[in-house]
Amino acid sequence: MDAVLTHMRGPFVWGASDCCTSASDVFQALHGVDPMAPLRGQYTTEAGAWRWCGFGAAGAHDNPAGRAGGLSCGRGRGG
Repeated sequence: MDAVLTHMRGPFVWGASDCCTSASDVFQALHGVDPMAPLRGQYTTEAGAWRWCGFGAAGAHDNPAGRAGGLSCGRGRGG
């Protein structure tokens, strides 16, 4: 629980301490592997995060999988 509190008590900042990066920081602290490594430094805004995930700047509303809650980040099609 200390690892969770350490990494999740700061302010929300896209690409630095957002929902995905903070969870990945905890995972890395506990397991030594950074699941966000390929995405680190690739976005600094909400629109950038959505583009990286392949949903376009408008977010999940552009993609049926996003509307269904099926967000699956990987190298996005939107750049």
